[in-house]
Amino acid sequence: YGTFAGRDYSEGDLVEVNFLISYGGESESNPYELTRYTFVTDCEDLFAQPWPTNNLMVGLGSISNHGGKEKANLEGYSLHKQGQYVLFKAKRDIARGEELLTDYGAVPTC
Repeated sequence: YGTFAGRDYSEGDLVEVNFLISYGGESESNPYELTRYTFVTDCEDLFAQPWPTNNLMVGLGSISNHGGKEKANLEGYSLHKQGQYVLFKAKRDIARGEELLTDYGAVPTC
């Protein structure tokens, strides 16, 4: 299972734009179980309150597999956060039919 390129991409090409659902920051009732699928983009928010604002991606970013630093061919998350969206870009040339992989370990939390 995974996501696969529907066409060829060159390094730096925009592959997908993912909408973000932001939640948290004010309430104990935030769905804590979703935190393993989210990222925090502001260190001040992370440490300033017990419930930081989290960003849940809708789209490719939420279903792409982990490739590690060596195999990842996409980058996104807070590296390319634009308002309520995350831009996923090709880290290198990607051939049509190739699995799209990110690096979960490289997801900046702030």
